[in-house]
Amino acid sequence: MSKGTRKIKCLGKEVKPDEYYIHPITLALGKNKNNVDICPSEIYFDKNSKGEYKTKTITKPDKKISERDVQTFMALPYLKLDPNQVLNIYKIKTVDDIVNFTMNSINEKKEFETINRIINIWIRENLEDLKENHNVLEKIYKILGKHYNKNIDVSKLSKWIENINYDDFNYNFF
Repeated sequence: MSKGTRKIKCLGKEVKPDEYYIHPITLALGKNKNNVDICPSEIYFDKNSKGEYKTKTITKPDKKISERDVQTFMALPYLKLDPNQVLNIYKIKTVDDIVNFTMNSINEKKEFETINRIINIWIRENLEDLKENHNVLEKIYKILGKHYNKNIDVSKLSKWIENINYDDFNYNFF
């Protein structure tokens, strides 16, 4: 479970309705077509817009940004990726893909935490199907336990999956 949340304030000038701005990531010229102020440095993935990113609107003015806030944002930029985007990066679309990803990652000696993070994303996106049939997940966790010397009790997997809520933050079986 995360011990804290990271909030990044609007970096740069807020853009008023009908004003033009240069987008901070794409460097494309944009126009605020909303009827409220926007913050071009705050973007989110809009599932309803065919894979486009949208600029967040500002509902209340932010406080003045400190130099430290800017340095933190530059060192650790916040990426708001949809879980399916992450799975697409790793070319995981089917059950066979997650098994192949696991085996290839083990062969490439990737860190256990990296593999487990991708598996947890896959679990979240396939939760309803896994509640019906989680045999593939048992297979994956047995292989991971063997290769990374983890004591994984897959007999508890069924109960764990039944108790997961899609909106839970922590999907980690360990």
